[in-house]
Amino acid sequence: MQDTPERAPDQRPAGACDDFPVRELSELTEVDEPAWPLLEGELRTAKVPVEVLDADPGQAAATLLRTQVTVRSYLGAFLFRTGGMLVDDGWLRVYGSPPPTTSGACPASP
Repeated sequence: MQDTPERAPDQRPAGACDDFPVRELSELTEVDEPAWPLLEGELRTAKVPVEVLDADPGQAAATLLRTQVTVRSYLGAFLFRTGGMLVDDGWLRVYGSPPPTTSGACPASP
């Protein structure tokens, strides 16, 4: 991954709670049984069309650090591996970790 945000041990991501220790990026991504293969399979066999958008690696790392969710969960895997998704030809748009060029928005459906 390129441009992954690494933080000093005494820095907390914005919005982090002081009552809980902040995990490093490697603790959030290097897990047994990551959820992405299962989630990807679910998305491929969905009954409606699902377009998975590419993630921005730096944004994905920053999002995991902010949320402190591991990629072992569907949420963590989705945030880390996608820029979002368009469900049912764009009727539903779910945001992930989009590249900065999209201004955080999913593209308009055709």
